[in-house]
Amino acid sequence: MKNIFIALLFILGLYGVSYAQLAPQNEIKWMSIQEALKLQKTAPKKIFIDVYTDWCGWCKRMDATTYKDQDVVNFMNKYFYAVRFNAEKKDSIEYKGKYYTSKPDSKVNDLAVYFLNEKMSYPTSVFLTEVGDLIQPIPGFHEANDMLMFLTFIGGDMPRFTTWENYQQIFKIIRNKD
Repeated sequence: MKNIFIALLFILGLYGVSYAQLAPQNEIKWMSIQEALKLQKTAPKKIFIDVYTDWCGWCKRMDATTYKDQDVVNFMNKYFYAVRFNAEKKDSIEYKGKYYTSKPDSKVNDLAVYFLNEKMSYPTSVFLTEVGDLIQPIPGFHEANDMLMFLTFIGGDMPRFTTWENYQQIFKIIRNKD
């Protein structure tokens, strides 16, 4: 019960204070994984990675809807470094001292395979810690409200205080008050 109360207070704080303080921004500040990892060294934040492909219809829909939602934009820019990563990118990418690229017999970059735990599905939202370690991939298209729930849960370190199931209930109660 104490954890649920802490979670509720935290969400109200994030929701009430943070949104009021955030200056509206028109779009998410996307960057490369290298830029985000470099920024983490001087200003630690979690990293959000949108793993997509050029041919993915649901990826394009998330770009046009979810990632245009003002609450998602504001929260993402405040609490995360946002990265767009094309899973079929052929370039070599350094991550945590190792170089990842596409194998000759594969269309997919090995870094995408790593981030998605070998379960290739697009779009997938990937979360990294403030030091660049993998937290969790969340596959599939998500409406803005669901994305905001993921962002606040992970961005607010809520797994330390409550379960995902409890958090979903609390989040829905608070969102319905708006």
